[in-house]
Amino acid sequence: MIILWKNRTGLYARLQKWFSGYAYSHVAIYLGNILDEDWVYEAGFSLSANPVDLSSPNIEVWRCNIDLTPALKKMIDRVNGRSYAFLQILYFVRRKFYELFPLFWKLRSKITGVKKVTKLNNWFPRSQICTEFWYDVVKEASYTEAKDLYNYLNDNFDGNNLYVSDVLKTMYLFPQYFSRV
Repeated sequence: MIILWKNRTGLYARLQKWFSGYAYSHVAIYLGNILDEDWVYEAGFSLSANPVDLSSPNIEVWRCNIDLTPALKKMIDRVNGRSYAFLQILYFVRRKFYELFPLFWKLRSKITGVKKVTKLNNWFPRSQICTEFWYDVVKEASYTEAKDLYNYLNDNFDGNNLYVSDVLKTMYLFPQYFSRV
């Protein structure tokens, strides 16, 4: 399952809402019920497993019809314990600027050859944020099980620059793989 947070408090949540136009501020992947608690893997202050209250009104749960387990294990082995990429927030400011002033994006696009603002590399690609973790897991899992989703992700995004709303829009675009619970 995929978990989306509709957090309305805190600076980061307000920035996410301003950047994307949606109230979603965080995404995580459900690990299951372990020791009588529900757990997610997420990029909070670090990339780690944490308990979650699925009955919270600020949480939206999505079912995923792709087996994420092998990709999840691979990504967790690669990133577990790394710190959150707070400096990637600067990318979102840059993306918002280009979205608000498309003439500047058009000029930059002509100079660099990058056609989509969502394919513009982040300045700090080595560390991760929650949407990047989602992207890496879903893209890896969809490579064998859902080529259309894999191609969409590959064609439209660089993994380290998705808004949470990009995750939501992607899940809406592929109802054969994702459904809201």
